[in-house]
Amino acid sequence: MLIDAATAHRMFFANYALHHHSPNECADNDGHNVDAIDGLVLTIPLIVWYAEQQQQNDTQQRNQAITEIIQLIRKSKILPSYAIEYANILVDVLHGQDLRESIAIHGKR
Repeated sequence: MLIDAATAHRMFFANYALHHHSPNECADNDGHNVDAIDGLVLTIPLIVWYAEQQQQNDTQQRNQAITEIIQLIRKSKILPSYAIEYANILVDVLHGQDLRESIAIHGKR
């Protein structure tokens, strides 16, 4: 069985194991695959946790946490902004808002 790791993970561990970077310096970007939608998967448990806390003033803290978790593995300038909009939509839906309504509000990129 062949198991394939995401590009971001392969680059991270190559920087760690082969180039002996500290873990804080291992995130990388190939200009193509790292900025991919699979990076949003990392954020789901964090978004759900913040949604359950439901303190509106935690939005800035949530967004900072989302950005940090993405940047641990991926050196992406664009993915955090999409992840924040994704978080807004997911939180809305978890709190009972219609998916289409939330996308209309947050998905205007």
